[in-house]
Amino acid sequence: MKRLFSAAASALALCAAPAMAQDVTITNARVVIGDGSEPIEGGTVVVQGGKVVYAGPAAGAPAGGTSGGAGVDAKGAYVTPGIFATVTTLGLSDVGAVAETEDSRAAASPFSAALDAATGINPVSQHILVHRAAGITRAATTTVPTGSIFAGQGAIIDLDGDATPVMQARAFQMVDLSENGARLAGGSRPAAHMLLRASLREAQALAGKTGTPQTTEITKDDEVLLSRFDAEALVPVVTGKQKLYVAAERASDIRAAPRWR
Repeated sequence: MKRLFSAAASALALCAAPAMAQDVTITNARVVIGDGSEPIEGGTVVVQGGKVVYAGPAAGAPAGGTSGGAGVDAKGAYVTPGIFATVTTLGLSDVGAVAETEDSRAAASPFSAALDAATGINPVSQHILVHRAAGITRAATTTVPTGSIFAGQGAIIDLDGDATPVMQARAFQMVDLSENGARLAGGSRPAAHMLLRASLREAQALAGKTGTPQTTEITKDDEVLLSRFDAEALVPVVTGKQKLYVAAERASDIRAAPRWR
């Protein structure tokens, strides 16, 4: 249950600071456990060493709460499980207008699917600090598709503020089949779908192989669409070892996505 809960109102300032080694008891809270049960009125949350050790009715809280720790009266505010942000660029940029701090886009890169967002995460990014203060404790973060329909391999990160924010590198591959993906593929959604199909076929041809492939191994009569690195990055997708996140903007995009299974 590490870093599971974040509090609203007066408890927000505490949650904006790194959770490690914190001792705090939050009382008089409307506690939401997150299991579908009704909120607990007048509940208590006890955090010791940055870990939630109790969340529930005040009567069941450990005697004395946290010895020597901070006490926060939530005054009826909600205390909820930390929010998971599903698709973000958190940690990859600080100031969008300053190119030196912007790692979420790589339009000029020769790589696409092989890009690894985990290598660019800045644990002290101002965006991470602000989102943690708003109650987000974990996020899926990825680069933005700019040079290809593939954004690259996204990471699951922890917003606790320590020096190791990456919980799982290369957790998923990101592909854009929306209007932006159509533009990147040549101007239409059919073009984006065909590019995805051809790319997955190239990755399938590489599954289980090592070394530099010959053209015949790709089972194509024309030139290879992907670089070796990008094709290899898609092998975990076609072998079922890596999730494929699909960006979609309209109903037909959403209906088309499951067919790629």
